[in-house]
Formats: sequence, structure tokens, C-alpha cells
Amino acid sequence: MAKRDAVLAALREIPWFHGLADGDARALIAAGSAKFYVPGAKIYREGDDCDRLAILLRGALTVEREDSQGNALRVGVIRAGELAGEMGVFDPATRNATVIATVESTILEVARDKLLAMRAANPMLLVAIANVALNNAMTRMDGVNDRIERELRRSKAPKIVKLRPGQAHPATPAPAVDTAEQPRLKKLWAKLTRF
Repeated sequence: MAKRDAVLAALREIPWFHGLADGDARALIAAGSAKFYVPGAKIYREGDDCDRLAILLRGALTVEREDSQGNALRVGVIRAGELAGEMGVFDPATRNATVIATVESTILEVARDKLLAMRAANPMLLVAIANVALNNAMTRMDGVNDRIERELRRSKAPKIVKLRPGQAHPATPAPAVDTAEQPRLKKLWAKLTRF
């Protein structure tokens, strides 16, 4: 019981789980298992099934991907309070990276099927995890956008055109249509080319 209380205390320190009801937090802990890893231990391997979620309670993890020559490239860091494998809860696939303990680390690991089985009794738990997954996806997208912009600036590529709502990109040709259909299709084209 002392171990579960320690895991509960660590879980309560994570901002994403502050609003989680005590029963939901205890259900999450009961469904999972706390695991300890030494530095260098591989927690997940790129290409493995993504069937478990890890909540990092203490420590730090390194995220690596293999390049085309098989070299490990560091692509991220997971800090205490962050999740690994959260996208696999909602979109089962293989892991797209290897996760390695950087320092002594403790995770709470929960199998995807156990999380999904809890959704009727503990819906706010899945909402909290979905919020984390969405936030992480948006953060990664921002990072990708930043890298693209840096690369475009460095390569002196043509300037990116910022469009107003309803404005078509200047390089996008308007479709050829007969004049009777033109007003209706013009509106449809404007909707389709709006971002």
C-alpha cells in the first residue's frame, strides 16, 4: 500500500492529473505497474507494438530514432510528469522511436487494453490522457513547423505566402468550368482552398 501511495503522490505532482478525482487516479494506479529503470535501460524500442502508455513519475528519458544508416539520432527528451506512448492509446501502431532512461527513472506503465476498459467507469481519466496526447502532438507540430521555417530561410527558398481566410493561394489555378456553374463552383473552390 505504501508503494501505491508513493505513486499516487507522484501522480498528483503532474499538472495534467491535478483535477483527476481520487478514484480515477487510484484506478489508473491499480491498472498499471510502477517500474524502475537504471540509466541506459531501453524502455521501448522503435518498431515494437505501441500497446502501453508510460507516465514518467521521476527521472528523465531520451527519445531516439534510427537514421537510414542505422545510427541513433536523439530527437527528444521526456521529463518527469510527461508521457511516452500516449498516441498509441488512441491510434494503435508500432513505436516510432526508442525510449531510453537517461538517469534513474520510475514510470507508471499501463496497457492500452486496460486503459480502454476503464473508459466507461473513469471517462475523465481518458480525457486527461487525450489532452496530454493532443498537447504533445501540437507541440511536435510546432517543432516541425519551426524546423521547416529555419530550413526555408537557410535555403533561401521562395517566401511563404500568408493567406487570409477565403483567399486562394496565388499558385493555385482556378478550375475551368462553364459559365452557368461558375458562381456555385467558385464558392466551393474558395471553401476548398481556405486554410
